[in-house]
Amino acid sequence: MNKKIALILFPLTFLLGLALPFLPAWTDRDDYYGIAVDNPVPPLELADSQIDNGLRVLFFGYRNCGTVCPAQIVNLVQLQQRLRGHPVEFVFITLDPERDSEEVLQRAASVFGPSFKVVRPESTLLAQNLALAYGDTAARVQSATGYEFDHTANLYVVTTGWRKRLIYTQPVLDLDRMESDLQKLLQTI
Repeated sequence: MNKKIALILFPLTFLLGLALPFLPAWTDRDDYYGIAVDNPVPPLELADSQIDNGLRVLFFGYRNCGTVCPAQIVNLVQLQQRLRGHPVEFVFITLDPERDSEEVLQRAASVFGPSFKVVRPESTLLAQNLALAYGDTAARVQSATGYEFDHTANLYVVTTGWRKRLIYTQPVLDLDRMESDLQKLLQTI
């Protein structure tokens, strides 16, 4: 009987030990819809940034993506419209600088207005490393059309002081709740 209990308790204790580092994020969420965190992240060079003290909503994707990227771009544009006049910028970071030229990215961003920014790392490796530094994953994989990227659909909310504060992990978002999160977070900075 004691052996059976030990076989049950040991894995449970081990799993609890693995979960302990995440416990503060799960219990002290400040009632945010997104996952609340507070971590430093690498700064990005953003041309013509319009805000000194505000938020940035970042997304790692690529133009030839046929899955999660279009949905997240729509989310960013809708949030941008809702938060017009607030100190919030929306940043698309390409994972595919080989196919996403600076000119094409800037032309696409200009359609959305001055609060929509794009970042094009110099290489795919630098893009993947930048994504990893933000907690994102991106792997280039072969496909019938050449290659694509397996990547998350995460949106990251960072302060202008380059602290990651919220993460949204789904491409289907409750934009009302996300807007409320951003409004609440703006009041704290």
